[in-house]
Amino acid sequence: MERLERVDKPKPDAPTLKLNFTPETRGGNDIVRCKDVGKSFGEKSIFTDLNFEVYRRDVVGIVGANGTGKTTLFRMILGEEPATEGEMWVGPTLKFGYYTQELEGLNPDNEIIDEIWELRPQQTQGEIRSFLGKFLFSGDDVFKRIGNLSGGEQSRILLAKLLLANANVLLLDEPTNHLDIPAREALEAALAEYPATLFIISHDRYLLNNLATKLLIFDGTPGGTANLFEGNYAEYIAQQQEPKENQQLSENIQASQPSQISPQKSKSKSKRKRKIKAQRLVGSN
Repeated sequence: MERLERVDKPKPDAPTLKLNFTPETRGGNDIVRCKDVGKSFGEKSIFTDLNFEVYRRDVVGIVGANGTGKTTLFRMILGEEPATEGEMWVGPTLKFGYYTQELEGLNPDNEIIDEIWELRPQQTQGEIRSFLGKFLFSGDDVFKRIGNLSGGEQSRILLAKLLLANANVLLLDEPTNHLDIPAREALEAALAEYPATLFIISHDRYLLNNLATKLLIFDGTPGGTANLFEGNYAEYIAQQQEPKENQQLSENIQASQPSQISPQKSKSKSKRKRKIKAQRLVGSN
């Protein structure tokens, strides 16, 4: 995972985003079920044999190399792309909110205030301006043309629209890419309080450590698959390192002792080491 650039903490009185994602309806407990799901475009296989289930209030971090099908999976969940093999079931009472990596869904010719006002036409200009203030747009800033904004400013507008969607499932594709450190922290805090289901495509290991309850890991091979891991990113890395450490432990034991260690003791020791390793990885963040 990519390391974040180290920057100074914001001053206590510095303005920050004020986010609170609230679902309009609860939705069902079963969110997504995949059984032997595959996706191809013509003769090009994107992925095969996806088997996983997601339930309400799961936070699923999705990781893998570019081009392995992560965004395609989002579009399948949204019903924009069909599965070409297997069975994919999506809960019927779900309301989705989708944040795209490419910052799609904004009208570049709109002024900021109009982009939001279109979603809440019954509100007054003062109410819209007050709402935009939560996203650090104040004064004449609200009349800026969206096409002239920076990536970070456009990202904040997308987050504002996402908040207004009142979705009970959020699909977030690299949501921290264009945000500065204070905005990332505000977004992470808001998502931690979100009382529904999250799917997050991200290379931000700090975000995945702090939020994910499950990881869907694409293996990176052409036409490959993805496997579900129960836990956050640090726990996943600890599990991946365990076989190497066990091998080294076995070699050290064989070199120093003629007798064999008890399988049960070895298993317990490995479990303790993995837990300690995960705690150290999280603590280093």
